[in-house]
Amino acid sequence: MDLLALVLALIALYLITRLQRDVDALRRSLTIVHPPPPIESSRPQATAPPGRSVDDELIVPPPPPVPAPVRLSAAQSAAERPLADGNPEQLERRIGERLLLYAGMLVLVLGVAFFLRYSFERDWMSPTVRVVVGAASGSALVAAGRGLARRGFRQYGLFLSGGGLAVLFLSVYAAFAFYELMGALPTFACLAAIAAATAVLADREGSLPLALMAVCGGFATPFLVGGGEDAQVALFSYDALLIAATMYLAYRQRWPWLNLASLSFTVATVAAWAEQYYTDAASQYLRTELFLTLYCAMFVAILRANRRSLDARARLVSGFLWCAPILYHGASIAILFPHGVALLVYLLLVSVAVAVGSLEAGSPALRLSGWALAILPLLIWIAFHQDATWTVAAVISSVGVWLIFFITQVRLLRRDETTRGPDMALAHACGMGAFAGLYITLNGPTSPGRVAAIALGFALANAGVWMALRRTAAAAVHWLGVACVFVVIATLVGFQGRWIEAMLAAEAVVMVWLGARIGRTSFRRAGVVLFVIAASVWLRVAAPFGAIALTGFNTTTAAGAVIIACLYVAGWLLRPDAGLVGRGVAAERAFILVAASILTVLLVSMEIDAYWAMRRDTAVDAELARQLMLSASWAAYAGILIAVGMRYHYPPVRYFAIALFALTLLKVFLVDIQSLAGIYRVTAFLVVGGILLLVSFLYQRSRNDAQPGEPSLPTEPDRR
Repeated sequence: MDLLALVLALIALYLITRLQRDVDALRRSLTIVHPPPPIESSRPQATAPPGRSVDDELIVPPPPPVPAPVRLSAAQSAAERPLADGNPEQLERRIGERLLLYAGMLVLVLGVAFFLRYSFERDWMSPTVRVVVGAASGSALVAAGRGLARRGFRQYGLFLSGGGLAVLFLSVYAAFAFYELMGALPTFACLAAIAAATAVLADREGSLPLALMAVCGGFATPFLVGGGEDAQVALFSYDALLIAATMYLAYRQRWPWLNLASLSFTVATVAAWAEQYYTDAASQYLRTELFLTLYCAMFVAILRANRRSLDARARLVSGFLWCAPILYHGASIAILFPHGVALLVYLLLVSVAVAVGSLEAGSPALRLSGWALAILPLLIWIAFHQDATWTVAAVISSVGVWLIFFITQVRLLRRDETTRGPDMALAHACGMGAFAGLYITLNGPTSPGRVAAIALGFALANAGVWMALRRTAAAAVHWLGVACVFVVIATLVGFQGRWIEAMLAAEAVVMVWLGARIGRTSFRRAGVVLFVIAASVWLRVAAPFGAIALTGFNTTTAAGAVIIACLYVAGWLLRPDAGLVGRGVAAERAFILVAASILTVLLVSMEIDAYWAMRRDTAVDAELARQLMLSASWAAYAGILIAVGMRYHYPPVRYFAIALFALTLLKVFLVDIQSLAGIYRVTAFLVVGGILLLVSFLYQRSRNDAQPGEPSLPTEPDRR
């Protein structure tokens, strides 16, 4: 019963597929043959002037000859004469030629199935006779279908042949699985031979459904015949041959979908085998990795052959086939992660392959994504293997991945081909990834000097590229920017400071500088985002201010000072007289300078808090002095900002200063007037009041100095 049900299901599926294809082919092949209508001239009748004939006045060329109508024989008229859709004769012919064929085949198969079931129940046939009858029926259908196809009934014949091959396949499987008449090896050979015969027939007849049947049968054969033991070499070798045969057939017939089917069955085969048999043994993991590499190379070869194809189907299938190298990489990481040396060698080889492949394909996106897929597993592995036995291997791997992509980009830079977005991103990320690996490996209580030296080495390498190619390659400026970032990192690490925030701020300055130099708005805005990230990281460590127990030059203060300095440098790069063109430059500069002012106030307040927190136990008036210094410093800094904003005609800074004055006044009247007493209260009010009077005088002088027709307050020049 299971055999009959499977036969019926396959035949029904094949019927539906062929019906749709035949209907589509019929619609495309029909042409209407009618004699062209007679040509009627719409030219008005000409009248000749007196004394002249019409023929003398107007010469009309003879009409083109009308082709004789094509005469169809009586047989051709019934079979080949096209009819309009909805014509009763057309509908009748479709029903007779197609639907009756499929219905008749289905009814016949059901009748045979019911007869076989009846005979099985009464034990009329032995298992051997049943298998022989099934094989004979399948062979007869194949032979009949081939004969009909040669006589001009191609679709009809292919339909019968496909059904016969399916019956043959199932008969052999029944002899092995149900009746145990055949051993595993003969059954495997028979099923493989049937699949090969199906592929040959599909190739000769140009039938994609038969080809898909062959691929499905070929990949299903090992699972239908396989026993309870692991036969990895035989199974994976057989799958490799199937992939190669599918590639050949798909190339000959231009059937890209076959390769997608091959990939799907290969993934299913490997996953099913691994779930049941894979272990972490030394011999098995290496053998598995070699076979996976072979499979990936074959599918990459398909991608390489299709990359310049104009066929829309081939391009669509290529998009799906990119899953092959991605799945291969993920499986390789999972297999090799417990085996350290093997994983590191694999990552280096993948880096070389991606670098060479990206150069051949001219794909910066492939280069950037390949670097990311190599460096991220490497950093994760280094984080899990920080003992001394793996130090040399981690250092060699980090530097090796960096050198592979660094040399690749230098080669492109010599031709000035690294101006596209992914290559510019890789120029900044490549060195940072390698340094992160070395930092994780070598960082320790006695290693700041070594880490700083490594950062200087990266800085010298990038600066050397800029020096060598700055006159011939416009993109060489990126490497100078990376060198500056590494100099900042080396300085802070050498002083055992916090380098993450400073590195981000330095990189933000570089991004703003590059955006200002090459006119890229995206670079400037990326720099603004990096500034926000750097400030957020620093504030997460610096707050609450009272928790900082040191003042002066300490790690947190130094990192904050570097961020503030970088913000001011970025604001200077975006100054109005720099000649920048682009949307949002003024808003970006205002945001950067206001952010620098806010961080300056926070840093000064943090230092005041930390200073008086250390003296609470020794100074009686420590809290009063702290409040006084906070109010005075805020007012003084606001006054400085007002003066600078007037001097350089920059309103955003003045607006922030006014807001800071308002905050200072709120603190004086809501906090200081209650908490301060004696000389501290007097001093706070005198200092804040004096600064306010001085600022008011500056505004008054600005109004008096203004010429008639000019604004009373200096404004930023119009850069347009």
